[in-house]
Amino acid sequence: MIITANCYKHIDYMLAINNFLLAVKLLSNNFGMAARYLKEIAELYEDNKDYDNSLKYYKEASKYFII
Repeated sequence: MIITANCYKHIDYMLAINNFLLAVKLLSNNFGMAARYLKEIAELYEDNKDYDNSLKYYKEASKYFII
């Protein structure tokens, strides 16, 4: 799933985001990894100039980093 998401980052960022979100759901007990993938999602949105969603996922990632 993460390998797939990383491949999609270069082709279709929405498919990458969907795969990262699936990883976050499966890794909800591993806060460090979940935060990392939420940050990846935020960066993908930022790269594609969707700043509202980018900010949303940066904030969500920060919650996991704080825990």
